[in-house]
Amino acid sequence: MSTQPKSPSLANPGIAAPGQSPTEDNDTEPRTPRLRSETEAITAARRYADSIIDAAAERDRVGAAPRAELERLGRTGLLGITVPRCSGGPALAPTALAEVVRTIAAADPAIAQTPQAHYLFVDALAMLGTNAQKRRLLHDVMAGARIGNALAERGT
Repeated sequence: MSTQPKSPSLANPGIAAPGQSPTEDNDTEPRTPRLRSETEAITAARRYADSIIDAAAERDRVGAAPRAELERLGRTGLLGITVPRCSGGPALAPTALAEVVRTIAAADPAIAQTPQAHYLFVDALAMLGTNAQKRRLLHDVMAGARIGNALAERGT
């Protein structure tokens, strides 16, 4: 009998397989949902925006880092919407990403700009990453991981 999981997503307890609910019967930790369509992504963005809007002005006024809000963003499934289908993502169009960002920005512009580099790096990884890098890192993104904001200019 093989010990391999039936689905790559089942190897990571943080991600739900397509058609699987975000929680398992015996799990207490929610899984990151796999958003499969623009409609699902925009619905998730609206739900997330509704959850952050009330505290946005106060966070901005006091200069508080939105750590909890960014942690919740990772659990929405929105960070994986641009992952290619061959890597387990939905490969949603740039127009879907724009609408997701616009929706979040209407609630909190600071949070909406935070994953900008994440989406850039997901795209670069999908185009230029090795197969091993894609398997590991894009799987993590689908599980809710956010790729850090670290850019360098050529010649520096």
